[in-house]
Amino acid sequence: MSRRDVLRLVWANLNRMRARVTLTAIGVIIGTAAVIVLISLGVGLQSSAEAQLGGVGDLTVIEVNSFGGMVMSGPGASAGGREQQAVLDEHALAEIRVLPEVVAVTPRIWLEGGVEMKLGRTQSWGSPQGIDADALLDLDWPLEAGTLRLGRGQILVGKSLFEDSDMVMMAGGGNLRVGGPGADRGAPAASLPPSLLGRTVTLRLTKYDEEGTEIARSERLRIVGVLASDNENRSAYVSLQQADDFNRWFTGKRRNPRDGFQSALVKVEDREAVADVQAAIDGMGFSSFSMQQILQSMNQVFLIMQAVLGGVGAIALLVAAFGIANTMTMAIYERTKEIGIMKAIGANNNDVLQIFLTEAAAIGFAGGVFGVAIGWGLGFGIDLFVRYRLMAGQAAATPDEPMARIVVTPLWLMAFALIFATLIGLISGTYPALRAASMKPLRALRTD
Repeated sequence: MSRRDVLRLVWANLNRMRARVTLTAIGVIIGTAAVIVLISLGVGLQSSAEAQLGGVGDLTVIEVNSFGGMVMSGPGASAGGREQQAVLDEHALAEIRVLPEVVAVTPRIWLEGGVEMKLGRTQSWGSPQGIDADALLDLDWPLEAGTLRLGRGQILVGKSLFEDSDMVMMAGGGNLRVGGPGADRGAPAASLPPSLLGRTVTLRLTKYDEEGTEIARSERLRIVGVLASDNENRSAYVSLQQADDFNRWFTGKRRNPRDGFQSALVKVEDREAVADVQAAIDGMGFSSFSMQQILQSMNQVFLIMQAVLGGVGAIALLVAAFGIANTMTMAIYERTKEIGIMKAIGANNNDVLQIFLTEAAAIGFAGGVFGVAIGWGLGFGIDLFVRYRLMAGQAAATPDEPMARIVVTPLWLMAFALIFATLIGLISGTYPALRAASMKPLRALRTD
């Protein structure tokens, strides 16, 4: 029997019992739609969490700290030797720079005294950090305007550092990212917000002598760049040399290079390589932290949640599988004589088996198609309802920020649900098909 003959017989048989097939397929539709909606909800929540986490920090940046890490030293290092504090000095930074996938490494210096920043009449109590100006271009921080080149007497500020002022933070042409593909890295922006860029920030540095008398010093720094990233919106950066100069005034002594730095930032080319780079850094005796760590922990939780939600939907498909098995078993009783005639005129067991398996798979496939469509539609409707009704207040508060989708249905999920529904039908029809194929022609013909 040719494949075309099989398909023609399957279509005719299913068309004869349209009502029963429809009721059976409804079970598959409900199960498939449940799988689509529930797993899409888990995927959407995961995507939303990732987007929010990416707004808090760069997923390709690792923070390295000298405290909390220990390294073995001495002749017995390999067999329980003496532990000592790992030093994050220039030698250690050079070792980190040569690690695979690392594109930038910069130490960070905090100011060791009181700092008050003023821009006109607006005051900010944030304290600038010292950073390697040569690594700024490779860090590739997004800018609203300005340049990533930082020198003495200059400062980079976050876009919201002085947000209490009546400034217009955005340029008319929108955000500008310096250092991206095709951009002149370090070149000034074409459209500059005059409210921040080029203005002078006054730093009031304070310290106290042995008698408790306050000593103050004022420094004027020109803003050369405005950082656009939300996780840097209240940050301020000066060059390492500038920070060392301030700290030398605070402490009265120069920084000893042998003491190293308190912390450093490491930029990795790809977020998938962050874990490997962190493991290498931890192996050097330092402690490290990255937003990718939090993301991995969150993803494990979301995978478990998706498995649970998918399992709930799969239960409905399992119930539908018994419905398909019941429908195909009833079809055998109704078509016993027909099976006997088919075998009497030359059909073999494989032909009968193929017909019944194809009918069962067709029920699962049809239910899967409609279930995927209905599940996608329900997910889209739920997403619209949650985003534009329940979160109307939040959307009104931040009209320029696109809201993350709550229900996301990826293509792989639709394909998986369709294939799974078809397999459910195929497996459910296996026993009835084998029973039909094993019938003896004479006994089938004698059946009333």
